[in-house]
Amino acid sequence: MGVECTMVQVLALAEIFNVQVKIEYLDGHDNSISNNNKLMQHQFGPSTSKTSLTFLYRPGHYDILYPKEKI
Repeated sequence: MGVECTMVQVLALAEIFNVQVKIEYLDGHDNSISNNNKLMQHQFGPSTSKTSLTFLYRPGHYDILYPKEKI
């Protein structure tokens, strides 16, 4: 429990397509940032997946986060 109803669809898609989905929350609440200055994060799908997608959630909107390329 403790997961919003939209997260049920994310969980289902992550499991069906064997993709790990991470959602970082930037919703403006003080509790969205923990004591170590990291955003609150939820992970869905198998942790053994070779494919990982990361999204930034802002109220009513999702942005795709791309990993920083190593030079």
